[in-house]
Parts: sequence; structure tokens; C-alpha cells
Amino acid sequence: MDEPVRDLYNIPSETMSEKDLEESIDTLVEVFRKVETKDRKYHFKTFKKCFIGTEAVDNIIDSGHAQSREDAVLIGQALQEDHSLFEHVTRDHKFSDEYLFYHFIDEKKLGRRGVNEITGKASTWADFLNVSTSTTGNKQITYLPRLPLPDFDVVPPKDQHVASTIWPLDEHNATLLDRVHPTNWEDPVPHHSKNEKKSGAENTYDLIVIGAGAGGLVTSAGSAGLGARVALIESNLLGGDCLNVGCVPSKALIHSANLAHGAKCTRQLEESGITIEGGANAVKVNFPKVMERMRRIRSDISTNDSAERFTKQLGVEVFFGHGKFSSDRTVVVNGRTLEFRKAVIATGGYPALISMTGLKFLYEKANSTEVGAVRPIVMTNETLFNMTTQPKKLCVIGAGVVGMEMSQAMQRLGSEVVVFGRSGRVLPKEDLDLSNIVKNQIEEDGVSFRLSVKEYVSINMTGKVLDNGLPELCMTIQELVGGKVVKSEVLMDALLVAVGRKPNVTGMDLEKAGIEFDSRKGLVVNDRLLTTDPRVFGVG
Repeated sequence: MDEPVRDLYNIPSETMSEKDLEESIDTLVEVFRKVETKDRKYHFKTFKKCFIGTEAVDNIIDSGHAQSREDAVLIGQALQEDHSLFEHVTRDHKFSDEYLFYHFIDEKKLGRRGVNEITGKASTWADFLNVSTSTTGNKQITYLPRLPLPDFDVVPPKDQHVASTIWPLDEHNATLLDRVHPTNWEDPVPHHSKNEKKSGAENTYDLIVIGAGAGGLVTSAGSAGLGARVALIESNLLGGDCLNVGCVPSKALIHSANLAHGAKCTRQLEESGITIEGGANAVKVNFPKVMERMRRIRSDISTNDSAERFTKQLGVEVFFGHGKFSSDRTVVVNGRTLEFRKAVIATGGYPALISMTGLKFLYEKANSTEVGAVRPIVMTNETLFNMTTQPKKLCVIGAGVVGMEMSQAMQRLGSEVVVFGRSGRVLPKEDLDLSNIVKNQIEEDGVSFRLSVKEYVSINMTGKVLDNGLPELCMTIQELVGGKVVKSEVLMDALLVAVGRKPNVTGMDLEKAGIEFDSRKGLVVNDRLLTTDPRVFGVG
């Protein structure tokens, strides 16, 4: 196999520099683009500006970049899969030496990363990790690493809200953000024929999806796969809760907790012929390493929900911004009006906070972008997975699914955990027998329960910083004890509020589309998930 094929498959040459490798790939791209493209018909359907696989193979061989047709196919597949140069017209086939139609991908039409003016390459979140200084004209630009948060002086304003909710900005989180919210993203440019452009059809979509969580991603990918022109609008992170602050990170944390628990069950191990010298006390948990593993796994999985995959591989046009309805058939995003034939609202929900004096203040302080600020560990599920220091005592308000999962996991990892609730039981929406089984198991793990709270009065910082570096918190509650309401103070160094969720239905100007909603229950839909605008569906 010749050298260019080796290079494309990331098999490094000892004598080839990174610059030489880039030039080699650029040369292959230039050669490949010389293949003839034109409109072609198949089964009574016309495919615009496409080329044929066999002709592209002929072109590569004629240029001298491959010695056989098999090598030419490998080069083509690398350009298709690793460099997203082109795709099969219906995305059904890899590149092959057959009479199949392919067309080149124009990143501008689907959305792409902007260029870093210092490096001249596509912008990445890693740009905010290392110190570098560059002078452009009379302006000097300096990048300064500030962990656990990036330098907000250099993060583009439209991306700062993302950087303030995902930290530390280590290599794993930087890679995650590169995939699910690339910095300095350039929206898709209008495209279509001259006649369509005159009529405004360049901004007309078969489907517009607002919200890129599980429901929005599946909807947009499936529709694009059937040939629809799809715009996907997301203001925060592709992948939504499941990837970023829900299923994926929580199960990674639970896995580590289960391993720690299993290692500490010395009696069961001894029955199986396994002995740990020193018993359960010999099992040590490296909490920063546990959280680093979680971030790495989340980052690895994020490829599936990435902007690059949805644009280059699935053909979805991705917009990062706030989508708002301007009529019953138009949506405005980043100042551009998009018209739709159908639309889907898949905006999900957000964690609720309870009414307690001082809670909102401390929660905002915990998520402050102020450099060097003392941050109390006051969390919801959206910020829980940002922890890098293990709390000594974690209090959890809410005995639902999230509260149960995380309380057990944190207890098994070595924190003292207390769960607070109002209903007198855990998992109040489930059968009593089931909830009792769960409660008994978690109590065996060491979690304490105080489930007869009448009022969450207040929470504040005591001014004391514990030896783990976390500020101490004091929560005052009124609870039922022995038939009497008693006022109690509880000390802790971390608080997780897990009391349920509220629907994301505000801020989209749904009224302008005639879409009815309830701020507590969400969108009003019928049995077919249609909203009161017959062109708009609700998902999730």
C-alpha cells in the first residue's frame, strides 16, 4: 500500500511532519474533487451534482496516488469517513468501486466551527486551556488558563453560558464541548437554486426541531435519513440531559460506587475464597479519579451526539442559539427567520428549586463565573457531575429517583449522606412495597433518612472551611418528630436538590404560533402529540 493511504489511516511516518501530512491529505482532496460531478437520474429521481464511485477510483489511479483499485477505495473511504469530504446520496453506502452516486459535503450549508484567529485552525475549547499570546495588527490577545473555569474574557459571549455550567475545563470536558457545543460555531448559510433564492426558499425547511436532547436528536436524524431538509436548534448542549447530566454520567458514577461497595463486602468475598488484607478499611476511593473517569466516558460517548456527526454524516443543519416562534410557520434563531412545513418542540425540562431562604443565592454563587470566588457545593443534577472534591457530608433534598441513585452512590464512595423529604417515604410515585425495598437497601449502605420535613426554612454558609477545602453550610428545617414539629439545624458541606423538574416552555414565544401550554405541565398536545398549531408536534 502506498504512503498516502497509510497517512490517511493515521499510521504515522517517522519522516513525515504534521505539516507534510496535512499537505498530503490536501493533495488527495484536491485530486478527488477533480472527478466529474453532474445531475444524475436513478429510479425516476434526479440527484444533483453527484459523481460515480467507479469514476472516482479511475481518477485516483490516473493521478498516481494509488497502485490498485483496492488502494483507491481505501483512500476514498478514508476521505469519506475520517474527513467527511463526501457522502452517498442517500447515506446508505460506504465508498466503493461501483456504480453508486456520491456528492461532496459543503460544511457551510450545514454549520461548522469558526476559525481561531490566533492558530488559523478551527476553534476548540482547548484554546482556553493553555497560555498563548498573539498579536494581530495593533491588538494583542492573551489566553489564560483559569481552572476550574475557563477565561471568560476570551470565551465568545454566546458560549459563556455553556462554559459556566460544565467544569473543570480539562481535556475530557473540552472534548465534550467541542462535540456538543463547539465554540465560535458558524450557522448554516442559506442555499438552493437561484429561483428558490428569489422566493426565499433557501430558508424553508421540511422540519425544524427545537431542542437537541434524546427526542430532538432522534427526530432530526430520522427525518434527515428519509431525505427531509432538517434544521436542529439547540441553545445549550447537544445530547441534552441524558448525555451530559443524566443517564451517562450517573451510571458511570454508580459503576464506580458499585465496585467500591463490592470490594468492601468482605464477608461475601471470603465466602468466595477472596480475602482483602485489612478488610473493608483497606478499600480506598480516589474521588477525583472517579469523577475524571466519568468525564472521560461521557466525552467518549459524546461522538454519537456531536455536531460534526449530525452535520457531516447525517445531513442535519445545526444552529446553536435560542429558537423563537415568530408565526405559526416561522422560527427566528440568531436573527435569521426560518420557515417550516413541520416543527417539533423537544426542549425537555430543567430541575426545580424549592422555596427556602438563601437557597437561590447559594445556588447562583455555586455557579458563579467570578474567578477565585468561594463556591458552596449547592447542586442540582445539572451541576452534580462537576464535583472534583468529595464532600464529607452530603444532604439530599428529595427522595425520588435522582435522590435515591445519587445518595446511594455517594454513600458507597465514602461520603456521609442524609436524605430529606416531606412524604414520609421514598419514591412516593411508586408502589409502597417497592419503595420500602429500595429504602431498606440504601439504609443498609449507611444512608440516613429524615422524611417528615414540614418546612425548609433557610440555608447559609457558616464561614468555616473544612479540611477538604469546601465551605461548611447550615440548613434549618422544621420536621415532625414524635408527633411534634421540631426546628433543627443540619451542618453539611454539600447539598443536592432533587425535587423534580419543570418543563422548558417559556422564552420561545409559543403564543405567536398559537401553541397552548401550561408552565407546570408543559405543552398541550393530543393523542398524536400535535400541539394546537397543526404543524407543530411536542416530544418528550
